[in-house]
Amino acid sequence: PPPRCPWMGHRNYSKMASAPMMLTQELWDFVDYISPTKEEHQIREYVVRLVRKTVRDLWPNADVVVFGSFDTMLYLPTSDLDLVLLRDGGFHKLDLNRLASHLRRSGIANAVTVISKAKVPLVKFKESITLIPVDISFNLTNGIDSGQVISTYIKEIPALRPLTMLVKYFLMIKNHNEVYKGGIGSYTTVIMILSFLQMHPQIQVGNIDPMDNLGVLLIEFFELYGLCFNYTRVGLTVRDNGSYFEKKDMPTNHQSGRSGQAQKLLLSCIDPNDPTNDTAKGSYSLQKIREVFAGAYGALTQAVQNR
Repeated sequence: PPPRCPWMGHRNYSKMASAPMMLTQELWDFVDYISPTKEEHQIREYVVRLVRKTVRDLWPNADVVVFGSFDTMLYLPTSDLDLVLLRDGGFHKLDLNRLASHLRRSGIANAVTVISKAKVPLVKFKESITLIPVDISFNLTNGIDSGQVISTYIKEIPALRPLTMLVKYFLMIKNHNEVYKGGIGSYTTVIMILSFLQMHPQIQVGNIDPMDNLGVLLIEFFELYGLCFNYTRVGLTVRDNGSYFEKKDMPTNHQSGRSGQAQKLLLSCIDPNDPTNDTAKGSYSLQKIREVFAGAYGALTQAVQNR
């Protein structure tokens, strides 16, 4: 394979009938390359068990539940492991620092950080042996629910998984995948891709099989959200087979903290589990994200045309 492209192996892409087919095959090879192996998943299961034991040493009646991309197998090799602590009676804000101190003393955690001012307060750290990054939140069950609904959608629309892996990786290398930094989180990324697939006219009428057209669909995804989508006026929902809506018709609770120009530069993305929740409201770097999407569209289009 070419240097720095190990996913290509010894496949001869040039023998394929067209540039879009070449691109689709390479994307499939890349998705296989970055997808978790059985061994990698077992290592993460070990980290979950270790953190659960350590937390129960501090709070014996607490439970530690894994959610997010772990259950859906949508995580990248460098993805955070998302955990939520559940306990009757709840937690206090000072418990963030109590847990951080306990993790440091236990020896299982490096680079422990408390993010107390985010919409969802977190304790972040890296497990000391595997160096897997871990995010711990407190008594929030919506992440557990979101994993279940994503799993259902992946069964219904199999192309959702490879496209999600590709876009998540792209956002990660562009440093736009952390919500607390204004980026697009994993859940919102899935919803954006699902909406794109639901609203795609050629898919709706059955003219194309998404699994055979990943290359074209990835280019069109970047085109839609980089150049065409009207963020000023339009929001999206994936409920009831998906639709767009006028942002001016959104309930006022969706627009909390948004006003003027800031409102115009944000995506409105309705949580399929909770219609009152806009999953994208914290993604304040949308202007920059839109620009990198547009750049990716231009680069991929030119590469295909040059073949």
